[in-house]
Amino acid sequence: MGFSPSDMVAMVACGHTLGGVHSANNPALTSQGYHHFDDTFAHFDNHVAVAHFNHGSPNPMGQQWDAANPGSSSDTRVFSVDGNVTIGRMAQSDAAFHHECVDAFSKMWNDAVPSSVTLKGPMQPLKVATSFRSYLRNGVISFNLGNARLYDMEGQWSSFEVGYYNRDGSVGTDNSILQVGELVTFDVGVPLETKAFNFLRPSIDPATGLGGLFVNVQMKDGSAAPIEADSFQPFQDTVLVDYGNLYTCKYKGDASKVGLNMTAVVLAPYDASDKVEFFLRTSSGDQLVRAAYRGPRDDYYNLYNLFIEDIDAIGLTDFTVQLTRSDGTVIRDTHGDGTLYSTSVGTCGAGEIFPSNPVPSGTIARRRQLNPIREAPEPCPRGWLMCNDRCTNTASDLEHCGGCAGFGGIDCTTVSDGTIACIQGKCVVTDESY
Repeated sequence: MGFSPSDMVAMVACGHTLGGVHSANNPALTSQGYHHFDDTFAHFDNHVAVAHFNHGSPNPMGQQWDAANPGSSSDTRVFSVDGNVTIGRMAQSDAAFHHECVDAFSKMWNDAVPSSVTLKGPMQPLKVATSFRSYLRNGVISFNLGNARLYDMEGQWSSFEVGYYNRDGSVGTDNSILQVGELVTFDVGVPLETKAFNFLRPSIDPATGLGGLFVNVQMKDGSAAPIEADSFQPFQDTVLVDYGNLYTCKYKGDASKVGLNMTAVVLAPYDASDKVEFFLRTSSGDQLVRAAYRGPRDDYYNLYNLFIEDIDAIGLTDFTVQLTRSDGTVIRDTHGDGTLYSTSVGTCGAGEIFPSNPVPSGTIARRRQLNPIREAPEPCPRGWLMCNDRCTNTASDLEHCGGCAGFGGIDCTTVSDGTIACIQGKCVVTDESY
């Protein structure tokens, strides 16, 4: 059983009524951090079809033919494959659009999928969830703003608390570590209640470490809210990339080469059987490269290092570190939110492959050359900006201090080699400010 050109048109249009394109993955298609396919990106309607017949379609893949950038007209060419007949029917009304989608999806699910497969009901958002981003910079574990949220639970709960666990699993009791903001409620068709939080200290004590953050919700009837996967956000500090410019930085050799120095730490004690590798995302695919052991950093961590002489030669864009124990256990630094580390870092001192002393970055480098500022899909708290796809408090955020980095703000980590903070929109190092 095959699919017709009309089926292809319907499936692309039905898929592209929601979502959009990430510039980080498709820089040739858009300069926006996240570019939506149509102007009603959260609604299943026919706007993507209507826009096909209007000049100036917002669809980054629905533009006119450009031989230098054929991907920008991918949807346009698909929609036109049958002389615009199918997409024309879909543009007539939402009802017509839905009818074409039902026919195409039914053919895909009922005919192409084996009869033994049973589909479940619609996916529902978790009632309780939390997330945060973390970095190790120049030996200091820092946390950007985190967020805990409740989905469609307004009026049902009596308490909503955010806390943390130590590395050994015990509940943290130091009230000077975690600061939790006031409750903010958004309307997304159902109430979405959120609390932002951040860490007051510049670093977590490496002796106790951090095991993760949790959300504890008690219901008005005395019961606890359902324990869901995202109500606990784990944090592993066994193996981490040190993303500070003392340890991870670009090395500029001759005019044609830009090298990258990458450093990671592994929790003590040292074990010669540990295999520490850097996971590299390159233009030719993903690969693992063994790191060199450099010795102890302090009583708690050991240093490992890898130097790539020419990142452009291999098309290196992102990386992280991975530890494999002798028993086969694999631990990877997932950056707190599952993402990799970007190669957009500061510059090393000339001739230094493994910097051991403070090294000025020399320049303020933008983490992205593309515009990171966009309108948030849901409103950010008052006074915050959407920078690189996340709501950001530019009064205190390290990467976007005083504004989105490169667009009125500064990435503090590119101008400091020691303990640094963003205070009232200014990068502050000891008694100096930028």
